[in-house]
Amino acid sequence: MTQKGLKKYRDKIKAKLGIDWNDTEWEDLDKPLYSGLAARLFLARLSAPIPTDLASQAQYWKTHYNTSAGKGTVKKFIDDVKQAIGEADEDSVEEDSPSEDEEDSPSEDEDA
Repeated sequence: MTQKGLKKYRDKIKAKLGIDWNDTEWEDLDKPLYSGLAARLFLARLSAPIPTDLASQAQYWKTHYNTSAGKGTVKKFIDDVKQAIGEADEDSVEEDSPSEDEEDSPSEDEDA
C-alpha cells in the first residue's frame, strides 16, 4: 500500500540513496538507515513541521510519534538525545551503571 502524498519523498530516497521504497521488506527495517527513513516518512504525513529546538522536538515526538498511548516521555527523549550526542547529565545516567568509586573499590567477595 502506498500513499500518494509520499511519492515525492520516495522518489528522493530512490534518487539519492538508490533505495526503491516500494520494494522495502519488513526485515529491511532492522537496518538503521531504513528504520530512520520509515520514521521520517511517517512524520512527513503530518502538517506540523518538525521543530528545531530539543524541548519542542521532544514534545513533537511525544505528541505525533510515541503518542499518549506510548510509554516514552518528553524527559526520556531529551535524556536520550543528550546521551547520544555526549551531553548526558550525570542525573540521567542509569542507576545500574557503577560510579568510578564503585569500579575501583573491591567487592565484598574480594580480598581487601
